[in-house]
Amino acid sequence: MALAKELRKQGIEAHCLIYQNNRFGYEADRVVSFVSNNRMDVQYQTLKDCLKDDYDIYHFWYRTLFYGGTYEYFTGFDLPFIKNRGKKIVYSFTGFDLRFQSECMQKNPYNVFKYGWKNVFSEESARKYLNFLRYFVDAFVVLDEEMQSYLPEATIIPRVINLDEWKFVGIRETDCPLIVHAPSFPTIKGTPFVQKAIRQLQKEGLKFNYREVTNLKHKEAMELYKKADIIIDQLLIGWYGVLTVEAMALGKPVLVYLQDDLYKPAKPIPVENVNPSNLVDKLRYILKDFNRRKDLSIRGRKFVEEMHDVKKVARQLMTLYKNVLNQKNNQTFRPDSFDDILYFKEQFIDSVGSVPYHLQLKKLKEQVNQHHSSLRELSKLKSMAHQNAQLQREVNQLRSKLRKYEGS
Repeated sequence: MALAKELRKQGIEAHCLIYQNNRFGYEADRVVSFVSNNRMDVQYQTLKDCLKDDYDIYHFWYRTLFYGGTYEYFTGFDLPFIKNRGKKIVYSFTGFDLRFQSECMQKNPYNVFKYGWKNVFSEESARKYLNFLRYFVDAFVVLDEEMQSYLPEATIIPRVINLDEWKFVGIRETDCPLIVHAPSFPTIKGTPFVQKAIRQLQKEGLKFNYREVTNLKHKEAMELYKKADIIIDQLLIGWYGVLTVEAMALGKPVLVYLQDDLYKPAKPIPVENVNPSNLVDKLRYILKDFNRRKDLSIRGRKFVEEMHDVKKVARQLMTLYKNVLNQKNNQTFRPDSFDDILYFKEQFIDSVGSVPYHLQLKKLKEQVNQHHSSLRELSKLKSMAHQNAQLQREVNQLRSKLRKYEGS
């Protein structure tokens, strides 16, 4: 939403639409709900409304307007309708929709799969979906170097932050620092390692307080971050996320894991690079060294101003949009495989089933006949129940008369 607002400020007509409400309370120009509505009808109407608005570019994040579950319900099949109207399509991946397990386990020695993470997407389905997208998408976007390692042709458009809303707070010297960790997804964040390190340092007698951000809206969490002296972000992904950006904007020193092969010393990122193996030692060190915390605090803010300021990132995105619009529309794309047809077949099977049509029809007729038979039986039972009620009334009347005779 921050990007959409900034694009409008810079003269681009942009709107942000999301399905359902999100648990973190993020804003959007339009929130579309499935509650008490047919999912397909809602998605069809949403696509129709968006096409009526006649945008030049449709930029999708994580999913398109047609989606369901893990690449089900014809996920992505709104793209041909958009493309056939001469529109441009940009698609952003956000995480495990692109972070393929087999590659991740080879690249990252502390990968989440090693510690029990189960991806909701099968790698096979995710790769087929990516191949399908390639027929229609004009430009792919990722958030950082770690994501780009899975899709080298994607353009990096960094995470954004509105620095007018995230003012520098900094830290103060204290004998009892406050450590904050946000276990939004504990397995991904490496929360068990954080908790283990905290217990170890408490046993050693180090003075500090520890808070976990749970069940808080985004604005409420922001207030807790402002009070923090140290913030611990994710320990397994191999790159920093939104929390690191927000913490550095506030001038808070951050502990986060940066994958060695992605980290470029020539362009240092002002964080304490930690992993599950060295977290205890590095946390102990930074708890004792206020000067180190102060240095990260100052350099972190400058880094965010340079790399993640929404004003600057919006201009990067505008450049990408202009390049996409300058691409010729009449380019002929000739598929070199049948991945698109295979993807359609699997979507059809998921939605309708793999049983041949004539067998489906036969089964449906049998179900209808069974239904009619059940209705006839129900009608008989209702008639019997009516007769039984009538007999019961007559019995009650006879009992009443008998009591009168007995009493006289």
